[in-house]
Amino acid sequence: MEQHIESNNEKIYEITALLRDEDFSPVRQLLETYAARIMEERPLEKTHLSYPILKERFVFQGVCYFTMPEASVARLQNDLRFASGVLRSMVRSVKRVGAKSGANRGLGLHREAGRLSGSREGRRSEGQVLTNEALEKKIEEILQ
Repeated sequence: MEQHIESNNEKIYEITALLRDEDFSPVRQLLETYAARIMEERPLEKTHLSYPILKERFVFQGVCYFTMPEASVARLQNDLRFASGVLRSMVRSVKRVGAKSGANRGLGLHREAGRLSGSREGRRSEGQVLTNEALEKKIEEILQ
């Protein structure tokens, strides 16, 4: 579902928020405060963190696409820092709803069976074994 809607003084934004509880309403209420028009709200996903944030190991990640005037974005970001239940948040401008993240596109990353992996050519499968002779030959090629 990709949409491209942008008026004179409004842009399309994506907000990603890490929430303590399975409740997106604190973010939704802030968006309504700034007269943002929600275009798409994705279901919350329970996520395990690599390191604790405010003593939380598991959080709920929510993603929402909305339009609002550019002038209000800085105030929204500031209010999100102090919103109860919101541990972390990020607001970024997007060209259209459903656009892939620039970070994932730039690194050539894609999701495969629930994990993030690189998509380089020449990557061996886990079952393939490299012999000593082949390894020495590769090292010689690199050193030349």
